[in-house]
Parts: sequence; structure tokens; C-alpha cells
Amino acid sequence: MDERENIEKREFARARVSLPVQYNIFDLEGYNKLREKRKAETRVCRHNLLAITFPPTPISRREETDYDIRERLEIINNKLDYLIGLIIGGVPKKEYKYRDAVVELSGAGLRIMACRPIPPAMYLELCLIVPFFPYFIDDIYGQVKRVISVQEGNSPEEAYEVAVEFIEIEDGVREKLIQLTFEKQRELLRSRREGK
Repeated sequence: MDERENIEKREFARARVSLPVQYNIFDLEGYNKLREKRKAETRVCRHNLLAITFPPTPISRREETDYDIRERLEIINNKLDYLIGLIIGGVPKKEYKYRDAVVELSGAGLRIMACRPIPPAMYLELCLIVPFFPYFIDDIYGQVKRVISVQEGNSPEEAYEVAVEFIEIEDGVREKLIQLTFEKQRELLRSRREGK
């Protein structure tokens, strides 16, 4: 089996999970605007902490003013806030309008149990809340492939099972999701063996 086949098999390994998810919904035009905006953003580095730098001029070569000191203290304060946020679990980089739960996960996509129908072919900007550091995995983009109306238990409210295929996801993030999928599959096998 070649490497390509191995990667494809890993992407399609699925596991039932229970993870919170936050997301925004876009049509094709909105998604294209979002992509253009993201391409236009110039990122010096991935983390805000490293992007904030002190002025390059050494302190000894210029006259200090109260404004300069206040400006530097604000930069230090922002860096500390960022670190504290990382330590206590962080916060998503963006605001997300909707919150639901992931019920199935793979390296190629996921299924969400949603409170509202999401039309097929719509695009989602996703933020998964996972049980490992950094806890928030965002900048995942997917397209709705299928929506099924389901009745949960005796609840009179209708729920919707939304199948989403990843269309933009970093390789490192995909690997973490595949690793989580395999971990959940191992837990299921272990619990089945112990139950017999």
C-alpha cells in the first residue's frame, strides 16, 4: 500500500464523539469574500504574542517620555493577557454566531447535531473545542453535504444532523483530529472488550 492510500484511509476513519463546536454560516459569495479577506491579511507569524514587538530603537539612544513607557507597558500587558488566556484554555480568535455539538468526527469531515437546518452547499467556518491543548481549533472551513431531520428521544423539538466535509484545514490540524478519532475508537474497543 502506498503512502497516498494510507493517508486516505486515515482521513476516512470515523468515531462517535461529543465535542462542542462553534461556527458561522456563509453562502458561496460570503465564503469567497472571507477567503479574499484572509488572503489579504499579512501575518508575520501565527500567534499574536510573537507579532507584538518592542520598538527596534534601543532605549539608551532616545529620550524616554511618559508616552513611550505607557506604550511599552501596554505591549507587555497584552502579552501577559495572551499568555494567561492560553494557560486557562484560551479563547477563539473570532466571534462565532452558532453553537452546537459534533457527534461524529473524521479527518475528512464531521457531523453536527444542530438546532436549525443548514441548507446543503452552504459553507461553515468552524471552531472545535477539543480535550487537548490548545483546546480551540479554529480556521477550519467546511461545506455542508447533507442535512437530515431527526427527533431526539421524546423531545418535541426537531434537531438536524448536518454532514460537513472539510474543504480548508491545515495538515497539522487534520493530523490532530485523526489522532483524536483513533483515540476514541480505541476507547470504544476497550469498553466493548471489558463489557463482554
